[in-house]
Amino acid sequence: LPEDYGALRGTVTDSLSGEPVPGATLTLAAYPPVETTSGDDGTYLLFGPEGTADLRVAADGYVPSTVAATIVAGSQTTLDIVLDPAVPVAVLEADPLEFTLSAGETDEAEAVLRNEGFVDLEFETAEIEVATAVAAEARRLPAGVTSRVTPEGRAAVPAEPHQAGGPVLLFQDALPWGSDAMQEVLEADDVPFDLAGSDRMDDIDLTAYQAVIVANDQPPQFYAAYNANVARLEEFAAGGGFVWIGAASFGYNGGAFGAGVLPGGGTIVEEVFEDDNDVADPAHPTMAGVPNPFSGTSASHSAFEDLPPAAHVIATGAQSGMPTMVEFPLGAGRVLATGQTLEFAFDFGQDGALILENTVPYVASFTAFSDVPWLAVDPAAGAVAPDASSILTVGVDATGLDPGTYEARVVVLTNDPARPRMLLPVHLEVVA
Repeated sequence: LPEDYGALRGTVTDSLSGEPVPGATLTLAAYPPVETTSGDDGTYLLFGPEGTADLRVAADGYVPSTVAATIVAGSQTTLDIVLDPAVPVAVLEADPLEFTLSAGETDEAEAVLRNEGFVDLEFETAEIEVATAVAAEARRLPAGVTSRVTPEGRAAVPAEPHQAGGPVLLFQDALPWGSDAMQEVLEADDVPFDLAGSDRMDDIDLTAYQAVIVANDQPPQFYAAYNANVARLEEFAAGGGFVWIGAASFGYNGGAFGAGVLPGGGTIVEEVFEDDNDVADPAHPTMAGVPNPFSGTSASHSAFEDLPPAAHVIATGAQSGMPTMVEFPLGAGRVLATGQTLEFAFDFGQDGALILENTVPYVASFTAFSDVPWLAVDPAAGAVAPDASSILTVGVDATGLDPGTYEARVVVLTNDPARPRMLLPVHLEVVA
């Protein structure tokens, strides 16, 4: 190196997580310009002429940064760089809103939506739509293979991590029957989804999602985590979410619910193996085009009993007559439970494949949003600059309401990938 050159080294990190940023491009505005790239551990090493010059740092997904860098000839200078992720960070400041009014009275309260991120936060309240499912090409079912008996020498296939910011969260430790059919249909439908293991059931923020799917055919530790967190799933559904319980256990991954219950009520009855199921409600969207009866090997592994009074039966076992697919409301949300071997059926071209293709868009497009006549939010949409906030005025109107209790949720949809959906409970008590 020339005598007037020195070295600059350091680490590029994420300002929010503190994690290293690999692949960042660092350009020193010297003459001629000097450029280098951070390694997998975020570290960089750059040689340049003595003096002070601007160092521009850029990386995919981050706000570019320019800092002054001083190089001393014949020596090495440390300069660590911190990059801000190019995402908004939404914070909704409000306790649950409670109102007590007489008929005909009105009132309002305020919530604060802050942006602690580094680009504009966009928010709105709107329905979410998804595309129609795309069928996959079926594979031939080998002779003697069933969904009940693990083929000799077959090991569990761990589920690959996936994060796209929702609106769907899939809980899965291992691929059901070695199949990634659920992921394939979600992707074919252009449904962004996150995948989390059972070790996250007790701490992941469910309110960031509009639907949670509990996968079929999982290992034992998965069902232990499920049984310990049924109350969290109940709370999520009651707040306006959709919970889909894939109840087909006793598959290739060796797990079972044990004394399993559904969120909101109902018992999961395992080892009810049925090669044929009857369609109880052919008009239900999940049954569109499904033959009656529909078949598999087995078509279903589990059934349900002791269901809530509002439960709607969609399919039953042809031999047992027990419900094998049910749906019921829970608070502002909904619970769907399926005992069918959907992923197995999808891979091998059995009738349950169509049920999976119908059910994914049905669940993903669910919204608890409705025109609540006594509730209004202003503004309904907008943008919040970095380090700024917006006041959301929540108004209630008891005109025409009978005395009683009324519940609703204000749902704030944002472009914050970590908080795409935030809920604000609203309670109205109308007194005589």
